[in-house]
Amino acid sequence: MKRRQLLAGVVTGAVSTVAGCGYAPGGGDVRRTTQAGRSPFGPVSDVVTATPGAYLIRAVHAGGMLGDDETVVNVIGRDGELRWSHEHEGRSRGVAATMDGDRVHALTEAGRLETATPDANRTSPPREEFEGTPAWSVTLDESTLDGSTLPDEEEAAEEVVPIAADAAGAYVAVDGGIAAVRDGSVAWVVEMEGGESVTALLGQNAVPDGTGVVAVTSSQVVSVAPDGGRRWAVDDVSSPQVTPAGDRLFVRSEDGLIALDAGTGAVEWTVGLDASGPAPTVTDGRVAAVERGSIHVVDAVSGEPLWRASAGVSADPPVVVDESQAYGIDRNDAVAVGADAGGEGDDGDEGDGAGERWRRDLDDEVSGRPVAGWLDGETVAFAFDTGSFVWLQRRQADRGLL
Repeated sequence: MKRRQLLAGVVTGAVSTVAGCGYAPGGGDVRRTTQAGRSPFGPVSDVVTATPGAYLIRAVHAGGMLGDDETVVNVIGRDGELRWSHEHEGRSRGVAATMDGDRVHALTEAGRLETATPDANRTSPPREEFEGTPAWSVTLDESTLDGSTLPDEEEAAEEVVPIAADAAGAYVAVDGGIAAVRDGSVAWVVEMEGGESVTALLGQNAVPDGTGVVAVTSSQVVSVAPDGGRRWAVDDVSSPQVTPAGDRLFVRSEDGLIALDAGTGAVEWTVGLDASGPAPTVTDGRVAAVERGSIHVVDAVSGEPLWRASAGVSADPPVVVDESQAYGIDRNDAVAVGADAGGEGDDGDEGDGAGERWRRDLDDEVSGRPVAGWLDGETVAFAFDTGSFVWLQRRQADRGLL
């Protein structure tokens, strides 16, 4: 489980764009930035984020002498627009949301799971004042968890607890297992094999029918049905990190990259890698895995190699890829790296595109840790845990098309 980072406060700000008649943006040019979301009054002490589907869920806590001890949970679209928000007392230990962004679950430091939905009276376009309506809440303790407890209770203010959501409710990691919560009550608690701690939970986008949950431990990937029964399990996977996409789960482990059928758990293909690394990223049918600074890009269906960038990028995940370039955030810079041989379909030697293509200092544009990245037309976009968004030109634009 990851420690929270102390972050600066973010207030909804203006959107800036780069445009103009006849202007042909070059690779790395910032096309648009925005700051999204509400923050409570007072100094921000920590932020918890999740990125289900097309949304960034950002829980911002503030407390102390200058403000109330409360958290604002923001639901932000990938266009950088705030959809709605919900407030609860104290800090969030974890947040999750349904794929459509219309139901949010927040676990407070007091062990209370609160669920909210957007105000039914909201109208378009989205506005800051759209607040959520509480749907139900339940305290998770020994009495409601059939003798189990939340993990790391003594460090409740420091640790993030894995949570996931589906259409039926929420799933919360408990000591050595998972609890399912439905309409304000605990439906069941199941233990993991060997009592291993759950390091990640994946909801709707990781199961083929949109119901159930995938649990990840230090050595297992397990798919659990809505009734608590085990659908399938893959054991003896060393330090797995899982990324769902379509009807597959892409697993990075110390042994390499594995594609699993999300419905059956069957191994569809494997790619050997020499070292462990961050969770893979999936962009438009391409799976990217970072290995010792190099980037391997393979086809999501077959596992066949598409291209490789040996120059690599010293970037935090996520790394976003297209047909011949990879994009990431390296400290305060956005950077693009070209494929060694020019990209997909190029059978020649190392092309002009190899190595670092461009680097852009983002100090004056955005701040925070990147939590999501995607391709958006001719741009690559990144969202940060501070609520910052940035869109950068991928390649030199054709003046003839302006």
